[in-house]
Amino acid sequence: MNKKWIVVADSSKARIFEYQGPGKPFKLINKLEHPEGRLKPGELGENQTGETFDRFGHGRHKTEPVVDVKEEENKRFAIEIADYLKQAKLNNQFDSLYIASGPSLLGYLKDKIDSNTNKVVQAWISKNLANIEDREIHEHFKDYLNV
Repeated sequence: MNKKWIVVADSSKARIFEYQGPGKPFKLINKLEHPEGRLKPGELGENQTGETFDRFGHGRHKTEPVVDVKEEENKRFAIEIADYLKQAKLNNQFDSLYIASGPSLLGYLKDKIDSNTNKVVQAWISKNLANIEDREIHEHFKDYLNV
């Protein structure tokens, strides 16, 4: 049987579902939490600016932040999700995969998912469905699965 997994993620959580067949809601397999994704930029220590001095004189200026910490947290979570999916694929827990996420995280997921797992991705869906109730998620996959 072709086991189909559906990943629905945002910057702070990912839910992994299994397709149960036409007319049935998806079965929740696992939840991954990334609480740092809910923090506001200042709470992450983001955008720590430095100071630079004028070349001549005594003036100081703030410099642009070197690293966007919120984006770094998205990358970290994408790696965590990708690692989970890699292990699950190695253990033959699924045969095909559908991934839905907001554009930023989706881009990082595309970059971080290993080639073996990437081969079975049937759809990359650039849509944040993370706040949709579990029992309603399947409604958003009508174009991809026989729900």
